[in-house]
Amino acid sequence: MIPYDSLFSRNYGIFSPAEQERIRAAHVLIIGCGGIGGFVAVCLARSGVEHFTLVEFDSYEHSNMNRQIACFTDTLGRNKAEVVADEIRRINPQAEARVIPRLLPLEDIDPLIAAVDLVFPAADDFAYSQLCFRKAQQAGKPALYVLPSGLWAYISLVMPGSPPVEEFTGMPVFQTYEEIDAFYRSPEYRQNSTWYVDHAGWQPDYQAAYAQGEKPPAQICPLVWMASSFGVLQALKWLAGREGALSFPRLLWISDRGVRVAHLHRPNLPAFWRLSRKIYWAWVQASGKRRLGSTENDPTVRSGD
Repeated sequence: MIPYDSLFSRNYGIFSPAEQERIRAAHVLIIGCGGIGGFVAVCLARSGVEHFTLVEFDSYEHSNMNRQIACFTDTLGRNKAEVVADEIRRINPQAEARVIPRLLPLEDIDPLIAAVDLVFPAADDFAYSQLCFRKAQQAGKPALYVLPSGLWAYISLVMPGSPPVEEFTGMPVFQTYEEIDAFYRSPEYRQNSTWYVDHAGWQPDYQAAYAQGEKPPAQICPLVWMASSFGVLQALKWLAGREGALSFPRLLWISDRGVRVAHLHRPNLPAFWRLSRKIYWAWVQASGKRRLGSTENDPTVRSGD
């Protein structure tokens, strides 16, 4: 067995022995092991974290190849969490990686959150992830927020005392999974994505197809991995007990023009986008055409489990 301090000897040029021991002892819950979740898990393992709980029901498919770190031709069809756990053990055989390879009802997430030091909600089901952020705050646990899209991303930590995660995007605050899911699936939500063309580098025809519900969000490997790396850096600062980890309403903002720190309550472009969305959703609600969050007459809305 290779000694821990030999595997991670270069870390001690950055972290003190006491800080590295805090990183080693940390337990991280990752809910969704796809593009950002899988990368964050592997990057944390290479940073010396030894305790993971990985929740993921999905398996690798062809469309994952462009950005998911453990997706290869020989892992297609395998459960993502199981593959990522194997990668963690290949990095550090002493690491513990518990795998839950199924879709958990939201109420079953609570005891998992209670047992860990950091939560990373990264499920493709945005409503599910959003409620996991809420659960982490209620449990007094920090949660990592990494949201990439095209050539744009937000990164921050959502602390127990932070404003709700809805403040990142200016969306309404709903109480139930069904309401949040209906919102994300609504035509109004998708059609409010035209700014992705100018600010996130989306092709206009792709954005139009996304707005019609025909395409998933556009993603490329460099941006997904870059955003996830910056997220891991914030997580490591917090796990090591260091000052300086960014937490909401401060965030790291990546665009095709560079990387900078923004504050969503001060004049800057992310704050303007958030405010413009708040105005848009208020207008949609006031128009009376559709009650956002309503599941009435919508047979496509999924159940919470």
